[in-house]
Amino acid sequence: MTETEGMTGSRTRRMVGGGALAGAIGGLFISLLMLALRGVRGEDPWVGLKVAAYPFLHDRVLRPGFDAGAVVLGMIDHLAVSAVWGVLFALLAFGLARWATVGFGAAWGLIAMFVMTYLVLPISGCLRVEESMPVGRSVLGHVAFGVAMALAFLPFQRHQPRHVNRWATSGA
Repeated sequence: MTETEGMTGSRTRRMVGGGALAGAIGGLFISLLMLALRGVRGEDPWVGLKVAAYPFLHDRVLRPGFDAGAVVLGMIDHLAVSAVWGVLFALLAFGLARWATVGFGAAWGLIAMFVMTYLVLPISGCLRVEESMPVGRSVLGHVAFGVAMALAFLPFQRHQPRHVNRWATSGA
C-alpha cells in the first residue's frame, strides 16, 4: 500500500465516520427538540420518540404515554437512519467551506424530509405516520436536523489551505 492510498483510506474513514456521528447528533438534536416542542404544546412528548419504531411496532407507538421498548427501538431506528443521512451528507459536502457546509446542511435537512415523507415512509407502510405530521413542524425539525448535523460535521471537514496570493513576490 502506498502512502497516497493510506491517506485516501484515512480521509474516507474520517469523512464517513464523521458523517455518521454528525448524522446521529443531528438525529438526537431533532428528537430532543420535538420532545420539548410537544411538551410545551401540551401534547404527549413520548410519541415523537416512539414513532420511528412504527414499521416494527405499528399502532403501539401511537398510544399515549411512556413505553420503554418503543422509545428505545424508536431512538435506535431514528439514530441509525440519521447516521445514514449524515454519511450521504458527508460524501457530498466534504471539502466545502464552513459556511457552505452549514448552508448545505439546512438544505440537506429538507431533502431528507421530502425523501423520508414521500418515499421511505410510504414504502415502509407508514402512511398513517406520514399523514399525521404537521408540515410546518416537520420543516422546522428537519432544517434544525440539517444545521445541527452540519455543525457536528465541521470538525471532520477537510481543511482547505488559505488562499495563496500568486502575485506576491517571494522574499529572496
